[in-house]
Amino acid sequence: MLTYLPAGVQPDAAALANGAELNPHGHGYAVVTAQGIIVGKSFDFAESLETFTRLRQEHSGGPALFHSRFRTHGKTSEANIHPFKVNLNSSTVLAHNGILPASVQPTRRQKKSDTRIFAEDCLGKSISDQFDDDATRFVLERWLGPWNKVVVLTVDPRHSKQSYLFNEKAGIWDEGAWYSNSDFQPPVPVARGAFNGVCIACDSMDSADLRGICVVCGSCVECASLPGCCARWCPRIWALPLCEECELPADECECPANADKTVRLALPTSAPVSAVASSPTRLSRRDNAR
Repeated sequence: MLTYLPAGVQPDAAALANGAELNPHGHGYAVVTAQGIIVGKSFDFAESLETFTRLRQEHSGGPALFHSRFRTHGKTSEANIHPFKVNLNSSTVLAHNGILPASVQPTRRQKKSDTRIFAEDCLGKSISDQFDDDATRFVLERWLGPWNKVVVLTVDPRHSKQSYLFNEKAGIWDEGAWYSNSDFQPPVPVARGAFNGVCIACDSMDSADLRGICVVCGSCVECASLPGCCARWCPRIWALPLCEECELPADECECPANADKTVRLALPTSAPVSAVASSPTRLSRRDNAR
């Protein structure tokens, strides 16, 4: 979840905590000050929130952002926690929520996330130097697509503003702050029905193989995606173990050590969501997986 705070707006600790619960793979922040941009990253949410809150109180005259990551591409590492320097320039940073187009997604062997590749290697000065230009903003938002949200903070004097929001309308304004999706809202416990043996894609009964893939249509029986393309809210993904080397779900992993292994997956047969996910609300909040 990505949070943007305009000048003068203080963070809502409860809202950030709600977002962190659903996005547990690293927390980062950026605060614009008179001396530059202060950036911090950590896997410890409590530590990040405490430091961010203190810095924001000390430097409230400019914009700020806070990001909690839900890993979709790249390793779970501190280097892949948002925000990132744009073109490796410390005067401009960027954070993102969503899944970027395939052209910037890492290969299975790359450790960088899609957002890190986009910010550090692909954005380019032709775009990053033209954030004030309406045509440039239009082109960038069209490339991002409707569900990718980006916040840029900058102290580069070539820009007329210190912050830029891309696809702002896809987010939510609440109490003066902007959130990239609804994860900031208080969790609402939602019970999810048990897997009843019917493939959601083709309605075939008892057609799931050991991996939870339908032998009739070849799709995931839980979310109807092709193997390796499941949404991150999919119960099958939550039930699959992660490869220790590449950190991908077992059926997406292409590491040589696992090439001949067949993963036996026991799909949930009882109602509570907690049987397949650490959060009782994760599977009911699909906007986060976009």
